[in-house]
Amino acid sequence: MTTPTPASGAVESLKAHAGVTMFLGFALILLGLLALIAPLAAGVALTVIVGSLLLAAGIVRIVFSVRSRGGLPALLLGILALVAGLLLATRPLFALASLTLILGWYFLLDGVMEVVTSFRMRPSAGWGMWLMGGIVSVLLGFIILSEWPVSGGWVIGVLLGIKLLMAGMMLVGIGSAARRIARNVGG
Repeated sequence: MTTPTPASGAVESLKAHAGVTMFLGFALILLGLLALIAPLAAGVALTVIVGSLLLAAGIVRIVFSVRSRGGLPALLLGILALVAGLLLATRPLFALASLTLILGWYFLLDGVMEVVTSFRMRPSAGWGMWLMGGIVSVLLGFIILSEWPVSGGWVIGVLLGIKLLMAGMMLVGIGSAARRIARNVGG
């Protein structure tokens, strides 16, 4: 009887988990594509989920504050979370429009700072990529703000879709690489 080596255990682990990793990756790709096809529905769903979580957190904070006699600051934070959660969960279109406006300004201002930083970095390696990233961020911010409030219906869903798509592709790539490694090492 041969005893398994640590290397053979790692190979078996790679073989066992590569398929699950790839499956999860394909699931995320599908969800990302759905979010890109229906960005308003994805944005509303995300807002309602976050609102529901904030609502629950607010209730927990209020109960904890009252039971532990946590004082006025703890109670006020619980009430704030409760109200914010209620607004997000019950008024998701308003919340999407507000979040989109904040996001547009963030992209615009962050992009300007990245452009300024890139010129300060010049001629160091990578300054051009920093500049390109800043320009893209400024353009995104300008597009979002120039289309606001209409952009509130699609921006959050599109960004969520892109993120899910990229995460799914990453997991499929990792699972595929793990499967190849396990095949090459373990036979």
